[in-house]
Amino acid sequence: MSRLSMFALVVLVLSLPVTGLAQESASTDENSNSAGGIYTEDQAKRGQQAYFQSCASCHGIRLNGGMGPALTGDPFMSRWGPKRVQELFDFVQENMPLGLAGTLSDQAYADIVAFILSNNGHPAGSTELTAESEALGSTRVDPDAE
Repeated sequence: MSRLSMFALVVLVLSLPVTGLAQESASTDENSNSAGGIYTEDQAKRGQQAYFQSCASCHGIRLNGGMGPALTGDPFMSRWGPKRVQELFDFVQENMPLGLAGTLSDQAYADIVAFILSNNGHPAGSTELTAESEALGSTRVDPDAE
C-alpha cells in the first residue's frame, strides 16, 4: 500500500463516526445502572482503535466485510445473534487476527468485542467487559434476543 493510500485510509478511519457509540449514548442514559450494557463507551473506543489496527484490513473499516465476513448487520446476526457473547469472544481470541491468533492481550480482545457489540445495537454501560466477565456467558450477541 502506498504512503498516499495509507494516509487516505487513516484520514478516512479517523473521520468515521462510531455509529454504535452514538446509539449507545442515548441508551446509556436510559440504562445508567447495571441494567445497561456490558462494556463502556471508552472501551468501545479503544476497541475501535484495536479493530482498525488488527481487523479492518480483512473485515472492512465499517465492519461490513471484505476478505473476511461482515461483523455487523444481517449476515453477522444470522451467524452470531443467537449465540452468547462468550462464544464470540472465544472465537475472536482463538482465531484472530488470521494467522496471528491469540497475539493480542485479553483486554484488547475484549475491547474489540465491545466495539463489535457497539456496532450491533448493544448499549454501553458502566462496567468494562473483560475475559472473566460473567456477562460474556449471560448475554446474547443479538441485543434484541435478551
